[in-house]
Amino acid sequence: MFQIGKGAAVFVAIFLAAVAANAQPTVLANVGGYNVQLLGGNLYVVSVIPKSDCWEQNSVIILCEEVLAYNLGAKALTTVYSANGTGYAGSELTGQFAMVGKALYFTDGWGGSGYCTYFLGAQTDVGCGQIFKVNARGAVKQLYSFEGSPDGKFPYGGVYALGNKLWGTTQYGGKNGFGALFIVNMKTDEEKIVHSFTGGADGANPNGVPVALGNSLYGTTEGGGAYGNGTIYAYDLNTKKETVVYSFCSSQNCPDGFSPQGNLIVASGELFGMSSAALFAFNPANAKLTVAMPLTRLDLEYLEGFVWFNGVSGLVAANGMIYGIRSGIGAYCDNLPPTGVGCGALFAYDPSTGQASTFYTFCSQTSCTDGASPSELAASSEYLFGATYGGGPNSTGELYEFCIDFVLCHHAK
Repeated sequence: MFQIGKGAAVFVAIFLAAVAANAQPTVLANVGGYNVQLLGGNLYVVSVIPKSDCWEQNSVIILCEEVLAYNLGAKALTTVYSANGTGYAGSELTGQFAMVGKALYFTDGWGGSGYCTYFLGAQTDVGCGQIFKVNARGAVKQLYSFEGSPDGKFPYGGVYALGNKLWGTTQYGGKNGFGALFIVNMKTDEEKIVHSFTGGADGANPNGVPVALGNSLYGTTEGGGAYGNGTIYAYDLNTKKETVVYSFCSSQNCPDGFSPQGNLIVASGELFGMSSAALFAFNPANAKLTVAMPLTRLDLEYLEGFVWFNGVSGLVAANGMIYGIRSGIGAYCDNLPPTGVGCGALFAYDPSTGQASTFYTFCSQTSCTDGASPSELAASSEYLFGATYGGGPNSTGELYEFCIDFVLCHHAK
């Protein structure tokens, strides 16, 4: 069932009044990037390595990337993993990271020893993807390298830790070529496909990683389902079966959108995610989807995570609120993604009232010293954390924090 929610009217909240008064991003490090995640006292961010250090094929330059860690206590930036362009490594570090104990796990969407092809203006040979582990001493180990079929290819979404297993998806490959849901045993490094998508009623081309709620894992597919426009699916941990619990574009003009992207997040017992037209909330108890915040293509008001990445969500939950990035609004940004539109803004959504507000617009300072073109967010109870592609003190992007609770921020300092 689908229904329209209470809309996107600006709501009155004390914290938003405080934010509007004088809050602005605080620069933590002069490094641009994306895929910011908060794990174990560190902010992890993916940054692009200069083109001269990457590899080129058929006149297509593949940007290599590195994983950096910013320790919030020591206020120091270190390199966790850096690709050198060999073995197709380090060009799609888009997915969710997982921390188990002191070990960090993540995926490289185009790395590994497998041989796959991707079309980037020309057919390009890449790896099929791989999973890495970085131990407490900083040693990097390849846990698994995908081969394309039947184990899947391009694990853009990253990994989700549950028990002694890592769960994830590959957007393509698998037994039927439409992607797969997989697990990796962290003790044995053994990979197993638990569901290969058929491209039909069960969905096609999963995005992101599944997230646990109750006795099931929930995720999204870009295509397939009852109307061919994407799904929310559930994988029952008891029966070991996948079922579609919602198919997108069920009514005329698709107010719920299509092709959901990124990870779902859990807040207030519901699942929140992104589609082409909306921030949505899905209640598994009654299978009802609500449009929490409509978006329009004409306004270029896209939630970050839908346009640019297949991996982590642009949404985070903190203090009972949902926060995210609207990447196409605000002051005009030239030569920054998305080119020719706004520099981006922060928004908050209150599930208890169904109302939303944009509360900070980037590039509101002279020369965009507050950053421009922000990427996904991480959150604590005190701060939002993020990165921008451009702007900042050195015009090279920035890693930043933004206070969302002035009382807690004051005590944290």
